[in-house]
Amino acid sequence: MDNSQIATQIVENIGKENIIDFTKCATRLRFKVKDESIINSALIEALDGVSGTTFLNNQFQVFVALGKIQKVFEEVKAIV
Repeated sequence: MDNSQIATQIVENIGKENIIDFTKCATRLRFKVKDESIINSALIEALDGVSGTTFLNNQFQVFVALGKIQKVFEEVKAIV
């Protein structure tokens, strides 16, 4: 699965209209969302290159492989 596909699946399973804002750090994509209950975290966690998710500090956080984080972040920016 390439970076574009990973980003597309992440956005689809959070809900594009559900995303208020997003950023990244060294290992995570961090999303501020309107409604955490509609996020399908199980499908996001099943993606190749994603090692887990959590909801922390009012953010839905997606753990992405170190070599992919910047590229996936750029792809998410292009979608959102």
